[in-house]
Amino acid sequence: MPTVEVPQVTADTVKKDNEALNSYFLSNEPKAAVIEQLNDFVLGYKVWITQQEKQVEREESDEQETAESIVKKQDIALKRMQQGSQLLERGDDV
Repeated sequence: MPTVEVPQVTADTVKKDNEALNSYFLSNEPKAAVIEQLNDFVLGYKVWITQQEKQVEREESDEQETAESIVKKQDIALKRMQQGSQLLERGDDV
């Protein structure tokens, strides 16, 4: 049974006008515009991860291991997003 209540976390990683998660935009806009929006989204996610890394240092010592594990998973997700964007820029079939 859980012994600690975890507060809700939001990932504020995107500018309000970013269309990277809008499926209509992704399927109908020119490739260059889509890549620009995706790269902007990925950059925002990277900045957010940096903030999370700083937060890890402020966690209680018994929570740091878990927080570090989460940040490592975020880094993996970031690398995958960067690779996907690079594939689109190169024109590879994806």
